[in-house]
Amino acid sequence: MTGRSRRTPARISAAAYLTAYNVSAATALGHLPLFGSNLAFRREAWLGIRSRVHRNDPEVHDDLDLSFHLGERHSIRYLPGAAMGMSMRPFRDGRALVRRLSRGYRTVFVHWPHDLPPVRVTRRALRRTLGPPGGSRQRQSAS
Repeated sequence: MTGRSRRTPARISAAAYLTAYNVSAATALGHLPLFGSNLAFRREAWLGIRSRVHRNDPEVHDDLDLSFHLGERHSIRYLPGAAMGMSMRPFRDGRALVRRLSRGYRTVFVHWPHDLPPVRVTRRALRRTLGPPGGSRQRQSAS
């Protein structure tokens, strides 16, 4: 098998995974998810959520956890042309892919029912209308 033909199944798996990740994560979140191979956010955004992320649970999918916390208070957007390559290792090993999926499910269930999409969307709308709880109304910056 040539190098190119070995890469094709991994690329197909990666494309299927990324499509499923984006669709299922956006459904679970109520907004676009972050993807760790190429993401950035402002320091102020991190300072606002760092005490709520699940850093002590190695089975929580960190990108998805950040998506739950950042996405409620900040806009998550894709920047066209900011593409980044990613390792194909997880897509060549079925166990690694199952582990990723398991962490994704765990992360969603850690946040639900408090963070069900309709609840998140309502909180975000109220925050935009009324301002942050216990503080003055500030413009929410994009992250």
